[in-house]
Amino acid sequence: MTWLRAEWDRFLAWGLLATGAVLLVVGAVRVADHRYLADQLSFIMSAGIGGLGCIGFGAGLLLSADLHDEWRKLDDLEVLLEETPERAGRLEAAAPAAQHAPAPAHSLQAVR
Repeated sequence: MTWLRAEWDRFLAWGLLATGAVLLVVGAVRVADHRYLADQLSFIMSAGIGGLGCIGFGAGLLLSADLHDEWRKLDDLEVLLEETPERAGRLEAAAPAAQHAPAPAHSLQAVR
């Protein structure tokens, strides 16, 4: 139940994708069974467009859920980067001699 509360958008998205696929298959079978164009158009309008709408909305929800995960990861990185200057300040206070040491010549050549 906790997973469902946290991932409701993914659950709904996969449900909409499955419903859309079923609607498209049922619509295609029903269109193939009828001979007259007027009957076929009614099934195309109801099942076909409804199925495509469900698939489109489900795909949008999946993309939204993925973006939500990415935003959460970026927030975690932002918190980590905000903590980093404090850690760097403590390291500089602990080793002030290492701060003024000259860089090796071979490391400068590798950068160029």
